[in-house]
Amino acid sequence: MSQPNQRDALVSLGGAAAVLAGLIWLVLTPFMATIWICDPVCVDWAAQPLIVRTVGRFLADRGAFTFADAYGVYFAYGRYFPLVYLGLVLGLAALHRQQAQAAGGVGPALRWSYRAALTGLALSGLGDFASYVLGAWSQAAWSVGFGVEVFAWLVAVPGLLAYGAFTLRRGVLPRWVGWAVVAAGAGVPLGFLDLTLVRYMPNSQLLLAAAAFTALGVFLLRVARGRPAACTGLDTFEPRAQEHEVEAHPLAREGAEAGGRLA
Repeated sequence: MSQPNQRDALVSLGGAAAVLAGLIWLVLTPFMATIWICDPVCVDWAAQPLIVRTVGRFLADRGAFTFADAYGVYFAYGRYFPLVYLGLVLGLAALHRQQAQAAGGVGPALRWSYRAALTGLALSGLGDFASYVLGAWSQAAWSVGFGVEVFAWLVAVPGLLAYGAFTLRRGVLPRWVGWAVVAAGAGVPLGFLDLTLVRYMPNSQLLLAAAAFTALGVFLLRVARGRPAACTGLDTFEPRAQEHEVEAHPLAREGAEAGGRLA
């Protein structure tokens, strides 16, 4: 069996995907929010959310929304947004794998909360794909896909909150990792209160998830390169093995003392 601190393909892939998800959110959000709110160019920029009146206006002044009609521009940028969900799914899978390796396995609480979060995110991604990709050809696909995405949040949110809480309780990974997962889940309902920053669904709802998983992705990439990640401060993912070594030290000292007396 390979040691957990060796390079792991899934951990590397998931870490890179999580970082990419955050970057895709950051790049697409000004386009998507401006298109939807301004349709696609605003008359009164000052009254718009922060990201629209700043980055969105900058893009509009450079013709980013004039290459097609509003309908075509909306789907031209939105079709890439399902990649955000793909990155979140792969990032969560990698995080779970790393936690299982670090702890020597996971209990039912972590396992089932992980499955709920993963299922919810995957279904949301499929709904988003139906809305932004298939929706370009079918109004029904756009409507159904959006409904599936929102409904799946009802599974993803409690799953993420529970998984983050159980990660904190397990105490194998740094505590900020658990809090980052909790923030990703809490960000979905909190996004409905966003009236000044983005004010566009689903980007507002995934703001905290994008930020949290970017940080988690960097963490996973460091782990995949063999950097220490356990919250114990030990340069290993096998605390039980370290405990055995510590327990052996008194015996070793006694043996050395006995050898010294014989000499």
